[in-house]
Amino acid sequence: MAAESSSLTDFVDLQSSDSYSVEVGTKKKPLPKPKWMRESIPGGDKFVQIKLRELKLHIVCEEAKCPNLGECWSGGKTGTATATIMILGYTCTHGCK
Repeated sequence: MAAESSSLTDFVDLQSSDSYSVEVGTKKKPLPKPKWMRESIPGGDKFVQIKLRELKLHIVCEEAKCPNLGECWSGGKTGTATATIMILGYTCTHGCK
C-alpha cells in the first residue's frame, strides 16, 4: 500500500487567523448586532388587557408557541389586537413551529 501524505487541512476546514487576536484564546471585538436583533418585544396596554387564560379560553397563539404573539396582541402596525380562540378544546392541531 502506498502511503499518501495527508495534512490536517484535508480533514478540517481551518478558520482564517483574522478572527483571532495575537493573544492566544482571545477574539477580536464582535461586529455590532443587526437592527432586527435589537428590536424590542411588542407589548403595551392591549397586550396586558387580553388575558385569556384567566377566562379559561385557549388560543392558537399560546398553544402553538407562536413567536409573533406580542405583535398580534399589541395591535401591531394597525392598532387592532387579534387572538384566534380554539372552541373545541386546548389541543392545537396546527403544525406551526
